Amino acid sequence: MFIQAGVSSNLTWLVIIAVLTSVISLYYYVNIIRQMYFTKYEGDASGAVLKTPKFYYIIIAACALFTIAMVIIPSIFINLTQSSITTVGF
Repeated sequence: MFIQAGVSSNLTWLVIIAVLTSVISLYYYVNIIRQMYFTKYEGDASGAVLKTPKFYYIIIAACALFTIAMVIIPSIFINLTQSSITTVGF
């Protein structure tokens, strides 16, 4: 759809860049999937255990609580954004 709109607007160069970057990103992400599922790991599995710092758990919990608050009490966030828009003057 965007390809047809770009060509009809005489932006063929932009369509070419979009297609090329899409191909590059597709190669990158397919390579990750290939590494995850099709490459055999030939090492010691004990080194695969990662220790997560406790600070990360605090950050994740804060983000989760913020997300839950946005679902339960959206009016606070709506009023906050509306007041920020009127303060800026949009």
